[in-house]
Amino acid sequence: MLILLFKLLNLINQNMNVINDLEINFNTTECQKWFVQNWHISVYLSIAYVCVIYVLKLWMRNKNAFKLNVYLFVWNTLLAVFSTIGTFRVLNEMLYRLVNHGFDYSICSQEYHTQGSGLWIFLFIFSKSFELLDTIFLVLRKKPVMFLHWYHHVTVLIFCWWSYSLYAGTGFWYAFVNYTVHSFMYTYYALQSMGVRVPSALSKAITIGQIFQMFFGLFITLMSFVLKFYGNGCGVNYDYVGVSIALYGSYFYLFYQFFKNRWSRYIYYILVTEMLTKSSTRPNPNPNRLDPNPTRTLDPNFKPDPTRTLNPKNMII
Repeated sequence: MLILLFKLLNLINQNMNVINDLEINFNTTECQKWFVQNWHISVYLSIAYVCVIYVLKLWMRNKNAFKLNVYLFVWNTLLAVFSTIGTFRVLNEMLYRLVNHGFDYSICSQEYHTQGSGLWIFLFIFSKSFELLDTIFLVLRKKPVMFLHWYHHVTVLIFCWWSYSLYAGTGFWYAFVNYTVHSFMYTYYALQSMGVRVPSALSKAITIGQIFQMFFGLFITLMSFVLKFYGNGCGVNYDYVGVSIALYGSYFYLFYQFFKNRWSRYIYYILVTEMLTKSSTRPNPNPNRLDPNPTRTLDPNFKPDPTRTLNPKNMII
């Protein structure tokens, strides 16, 4: 695995000059014109995605799970590197806006100011199509596919393509935060696929990061509404603002419920285990009362293993 990682990073390093040339020569205007005319293709992709997942789950019903660790490692490593580069390239754009024009401008502007920002916003939008493969890996490995998982993939794909066709100013902030969270999330997945035992607290932190992403998306959207309402020429329309609030609100609710349900069970497990451990060393207040299970023994030195009942992989969407 380490040799494979080294080869992947070396390949990326060798092609940095190619990436630099693409950044300089990228035609943002032509790409956006294409999305204006063809963003509806994302709807067809989403329908095909749902159908493929359904058929694939039926096909896998009586089959053993595939062992795809090597493929998962390559896939997650590529997405982690891609998201990390995207984070820093879009960060340059956001810093330029904030330093030279202020926070309001960073939300509303539809202009590109720094090298690479146009290319990496486009790649962010287009990458939502490829991220659908995440679900294919889940199904082939016979892992559960929650409603939050496929709903998030479908709606994000359509929303991103539509957003890009509208030249929406808030999309820069959406892309930057998503790139950042995904750089950590796919790095975590890559480590998991290698069999590295990562602390479960890290999966908790990443899920909190995802919840923050949704909260921040709501904040940016509401700010754009206020700025447009008061006539500051913000680069969004009211239909787009309404859809953004609906989607980010649903994401925030679903991710919060996912987090609460997962970690409340974990905390309950810890508390119950602690109570049982303490009760095993407490003297019996009624020695004449028979123990209904006299053969039961509890080890007072027992400590719960956080990975025993919860798979950290399932803690993140």
